[in-house]
Amino acid sequence: MTRINTNVSSLTAQKTLGRSNVSLQQALTRLSTGLRINTGKDDPAGLIASEMLRANIVSINRAITNSERASQMIATVDSALNQIGNLLNDIRALVTEAANKGAMTEDQIAANQLQIDAALEAINRIAQTTAFQGRKLLDGSLDFIHTAGAVPTIEDIQINRATLGSAGQMTVEVDIQQAARQAEILSASGVA
Repeated sequence: MTRINTNVSSLTAQKTLGRSNVSLQQALTRLSTGLRINTGKDDPAGLIASEMLRANIVSINRAITNSERASQMIATVDSALNQIGNLLNDIRALVTEAANKGAMTEDQIAANQLQIDAALEAINRIAQTTAFQGRKLLDGSLDFIHTAGAVPTIEDIQINRATLGSAGQMTVEVDIQQAARQAEILSASGVA
């Protein structure tokens, strides 16, 4: 007859030791990661909630980064537009001065015209070279999308705030001689 020796105390001790090892491993994992929930079995509902919070944090951090980048781009454009505004104010002053033909000689008027031409070249140079992270901002290459809903035409465009110089208010007359080459208006019926 075969005899099976069992040591119940040893089996109980091994089972307890196994549980202790699992608890120790879980405690070490929590200590090393600093997280209360490391796997789904620790707390399934808590894991789902924490993953949703992590996704929200990543999205918010990305939105903050995008906002900072947009702010930097706007600062670049603002600086360039301030320079252009100053040049336009200089041109206006030169034109006003040149309009007083009685007090100015032809040479002075010609010199003013040279200054105006130089200012216009500077404005064009600023418009062609103002860039942010390799993307030109004022040369007309960026798209602008205006959605007017069911209205097929745009009757009025109003700029609510533009600061040019210290005058606070400036009258600007616009004479459109040629349509912009890079502009397109997209409507529900296609390209206009």
